[in-house]
Amino acid sequence: MLELNVGIGISGAGKSTFFSSFEDYKIICPDEIRKKVCKSVNDQSKNAEVFAIAFKELENGLRNRMNIVFDATNLSCASLNKILHIFNAAKGEKVLHFYLFEISRKPEVCKERCRLDIESKIDRADTASVEGLHEKMSEKYIKLVDSDEFKKIIEKERELPNTEVNVFKIDEFGIPELVE
Repeated sequence: MLELNVGIGISGAGKSTFFSSFEDYKIICPDEIRKKVCKSVNDQSKNAEVFAIAFKELENGLRNRMNIVFDATNLSCASLNKILHIFNAAKGEKVLHFYLFEISRKPEVCKERCRLDIESKIDRADTASVEGLHEKMSEKYIKLVDSDEFKKIIEKERELPNTEVNVFKIDEFGIPELVE
């Protein structure tokens, strides 16, 4: 069965760390693409190109029956709908897992994680130095995952033939709990 795993959470929530254990999966991470396209993970000037590449990789991977992790913040219904449009075009039985990184409700913790990573010379987006960014991302996370629109997206996917949908909440220790 074809599998797509989609993380939803702010910078520093632990998405990449959590997904690093998915060894036999193709991991699509716009930050990694950004490093190649822009030569810096912090350069947001070519986001349209970066995401076009990420979505093309997703399309090709699913067409080739690869199990995939889409490792991005995914904080809007628009980005989720684009991912799902590509997923829904894949043929055969498939399963979709949403991972909600609940630590995103604590922006100060995520910001500190980012700061410590940068201090340790880990090559990641320096979101900790942007004043108020984690708070804004946290608000977007809460607005998305608590919204009726997100619930409708899940319900719509569950109505599709040959498609299983699961929603997991990931606690601050990286432990998943099936919620839907």
